Amino acid sequence: MGKVRKRMFLVPPLQAGMIFDFGDRERSETKLWKEIKSARENGLVGIVGVEGMGGVGKTTACIAVAEKIQKEMDEQESKMFEMVLWVQLRRNATLEDVADRMLEVGEYVSGTGDTLRIGRGDVDRARVYLEKSFEGRCLLVFIDNVWNSENVVGFVRAFGSAQNGSVLVMSSRNRKVLAASGCNSLLAVDEMLEEDALELVRRKTGNKFDEEKAKQVLKENGMVAMAVGMIGGLVATTDWDYVIGVVTSTELTRIDLGESAGNDSIHGRDVRLGKSLMLWIQIRLEDLKSVDRELKAYERYKWFSIIDQKSTVSVQALSVLWECDESEALRLLTRLKALNLVAVSKTMEDDQIDEVWVNEWLRQYLVDTFRPERRTLNRRFLQLHLKKAEEKASTWAKDGDEVRDEGGRSFVIRESEDRELQTCIDQFEFGQYFSRSCVHHVGELLVQREDEACKWRVATLDREEHRVLEQCWDVQDVEGDSVLIWMIERSKKFGWTHELNEALEALKGALRIIVKSERRQRPFLMSSLRKGTCLHVAFRYWSTQLVECKFENESADEKLPVDASFRLPLLNLMEWMVDELSTNRSQVAEILLKQNFQHWNALHVCARHQSEGGTLLKLVKYGKEYMTRQVFASWLQAQNMNGWNVLHFCAVHQGDGGTLLKLIEYGEECMPSEDFEVWLQTQNVDGWNILHLCARYQGDGGTLLKLVDYGRNVMTSEKFWVWLQTPNMDGWNVLHHCARYQGDILLKLVEYGRGCTTQESFGVWLQSQNENDWNVLHFW
Repeated sequence: MGKVRKRMFLVPPLQAGMIFDFGDRERSETKLWKEIKSARENGLVGIVGVEGMGGVGKTTACIAVAEKIQKEMDEQESKMFEMVLWVQLRRNATLEDVADRMLEVGEYVSGTGDTLRIGRGDVDRARVYLEKSFEGRCLLVFIDNVWNSENVVGFVRAFGSAQNGSVLVMSSRNRKVLAASGCNSLLAVDEMLEEDALELVRRKTGNKFDEEKAKQVLKENGMVAMAVGMIGGLVATTDWDYVIGVVTSTELTRIDLGESAGNDSIHGRDVRLGKSLMLWIQIRLEDLKSVDRELKAYERYKWFSIIDQKSTVSVQALSVLWECDESEALRLLTRLKALNLVAVSKTMEDDQIDEVWVNEWLRQYLVDTFRPERRTLNRRFLQLHLKKAEEKASTWAKDGDEVRDEGGRSFVIRESEDRELQTCIDQFEFGQYFSRSCVHHVGELLVQREDEACKWRVATLDREEHRVLEQCWDVQDVEGDSVLIWMIERSKKFGWTHELNEALEALKGALRIIVKSERRQRPFLMSSLRKGTCLHVAFRYWSTQLVECKFENESADEKLPVDASFRLPLLNLMEWMVDELSTNRSQVAEILLKQNFQHWNALHVCARHQSEGGTLLKLVKYGKEYMTRQVFASWLQAQNMNGWNVLHFCAVHQGDGGTLLKLIEYGEECMPSEDFEVWLQTQNVDGWNILHLCARYQGDGGTLLKLVDYGRNVMTSEKFWVWLQTPNMDGWNVLHHCARYQGDILLKLVEYGRGCTTQESFGVWLQSQNENDWNVLHFW
């Protein structure tokens, strides 16, 4: 993990121009201040959500309150909190990124540097480490701009170990995200009052202030703090008539934010702020257009409308798209950088621009402006790179060519590479952008989404598109992602929960049109370096979830969206895979056996993320049908890097108990008795076995008792006793967990133990203590 920078989690200073001395802003600050003080004084662990559209002042309110508390702590001897932390998560952060951030926070709080032994990207162990770092401490933690509840669940669970009186504050544009994150109170930051907005415009415009014109613009544009400040700044650099003309133009009101408006992470009311940003961008592009003597230079910017928003783009890649030399591309990027329309992400040794991020709102403005041309642009993008691949491939040795190795020995090429494009990608021949984003452009061309209905359909392909896709639909990016993985991830991002089956049918139809051979099997055989196969990704992203939340001043529980139809597309995906690969049974087994970089196979991911056991049992049946008995047994026994097998995941995440017991039956059928015993006794890296997890997470004691019965029937008395009395790394054995979480069956479990060992060993078992010196009586 490395040494954490000391200032990484300090509260950032209020930036210049962040105005917070207006009435409504002060009220928001006061509400948040009172919530924090109330939780602290009442000795509660509070989780406070701050909700509001983008630019309304959520971050400003949190910083202002944090600074106020920090100042009060500095002035008083008795500190209100032991530590005040500020955590920022990237918008597109993966769970692996979040795990790394949890480790960094834990290391910062504990002041130790012992996270190297945990391993990068390990979410479960990172949460445990963070929980131990928070334990017993009185903390105030701010997590700014939460885009996804999955990314903060580890922080929330770990925060439960903090001292009573600790407070976790999370800000988000989406109320549902805060609810799903476990907030027990919610504060809304709304738009500015008109008098406050006029005062802000007055400060920004100075001598140019005109109250009537300001009211006209605010009426059209709304009272979002950031948008109001932006309008004032634009007037200061142009004039009122120009700004009013653009704000009221039909072209601006036509903008609907396209893809961004469909993203769950962006609040619907962000449209007002978005239009202000679009206005800001439009003015700057108009400035560029006025100084570009040739319209061609201005037209080059349309390529940004298809750039994958997750990726940076290099000068080299843009020179290919713009069909100019790199010096010309560099000149145009330098001008865009000066106007803050792109941000430099990487420079050369001579400090020249190498790669840039495209301003998200610039990209969205261009998406809307060039929407009719996007298919043509994606096709042209792939054509240019196919041409480059062909040029490069023409220099490679072919079958029958005699070449020499590094030692000077000659040999003859016997097998040629018939997929030149993929080989070029693998060898980074097109620069980093195409290597990262080729699948994005293939997907955009292959499967078309209707923007308004958010439904997928098979794209209507012309002859040229058909030819391009026939050559490159099965490329993989540098991470190994295929177009099928891209589609599954995209469906999660845009919340297409009711259209997943349509998405799969669209992709099936597109592949049948384009490919008539065994190449249709490739999406299933492809495996991402980090994510695994398409099954890994689907099981993780298409998971069912029911969340109920109630906030103050709400008359009824707010039930968040629940999509029970997730299970149907998952079964559809598995059936499609088996159907495509039915001619080769070993390929079905190969896909099910594949592991990602953390050694998770499809069983692990399915058991971890699919709360309905039917999907897991269906997957197990496929494995039993398409694998040999021995391979099937080893599949069930497989452990990930942290020592978790499918039983461990099932005990924690399949709450019905029946799925776990059915899984054990499958194992008993296919494994020799000795292997079956070892499977039941397996411990993960933290020392937890299936008994510990079942006692901790299976709500009804019946599941635990049936599990114990299984062990008693298949194990010798000696092995059964060892299984019962084995503790985890924290000294907890099954008695401790049972007394803490399933007290009703504790005496029954004690009887099982007494019947399989000596009186002396039984007494030691009852007296055993965990790391906190608690024995079973303390819990019970």
